[in-house]
Amino acid sequence: MNLLQMLKEDHDRLRNLLIEIESFDENAVEKRKKKASELFLELEIHIRLEEEILYPFARGAVDKNEKPFRGAIEEHQRMKKWMRKLKEMPPTDTDYKRLFSRFRKTLKHHLEEEERELFPRTEEALKKDAVSVHSRVLEFSSDLSGATE
Repeated sequence: MNLLQMLKEDHDRLRNLLIEIESFDENAVEKRKKKASELFLELEIHIRLEEEILYPFARGAVDKNEKPFRGAIEEHQRMKKWMRKLKEMPPTDTDYKRLFSRFRKTLKHHLEEEERELFPRTEEALKKDAVSVHSRVLEFSSDLSGATE
């Protein structure tokens, strides 16, 4: 499996987690909080994978000042900030609901834009450096395994 396939699978997992969270009854506060924590963890790992592997290789295919690339980085920063805030708030707080709604919309937009614009433009660059990309992915996975033990 190549890097873009992995990232697309991550996107699907993230979308499914959002669907699960949205399906909970308003009173299922603990379920929502638990599933949101799972979403945040998945997204934090996903962001690291993109920032540490995809984006450095993508720089050759996409100018870092172009909208899809610059926009993705800006969205990452916003989502990381919002996740930190959301983790500190109780899900019953009105501000939590408002912020989570903005977070959800930004995440959905981010996933769609990457798949529509960024991934197709970086595919060739990733294929050219397939061995390097694969070795970086293995190293990343190994680091992650070590961190979760």
